[in-house]
Amino acid sequence: MYNYRCTHRHCRKRTTLKHHKEWYIKTPHCKVCGGNIKHDPHVKIASKKNVCFCDGYHFPHRKGTEPWCSKAKIGPCEEDQEDRYNSPAIARSYWS
Repeated sequence: MYNYRCTHRHCRKRTTLKHHKEWYIKTPHCKVCGGNIKHDPHVKIASKKNVCFCDGYHFPHRKGTEPWCSKAKIGPCEEDQEDRYNSPAIARSYWS
């Protein structure tokens, strides 16, 4: 996926294309205002910086994902703890 952004100052809408802009026979334009689009490399860099691999989730996730990420501002409350650890599905699989 290739991230692009509209060049018009008032629009600046983001869009994603499957291929490079030059790959297309008919040049893609902004869907909102019809303006030109240019490559936006900052989106990919920012999304790579925000990935967290802590033990709160078993998959890569964004930093600060509540409630289980270790970098979250607010930790899990008692209801979250009960939902996660005292659910009937987990208890059945554990004791079976």
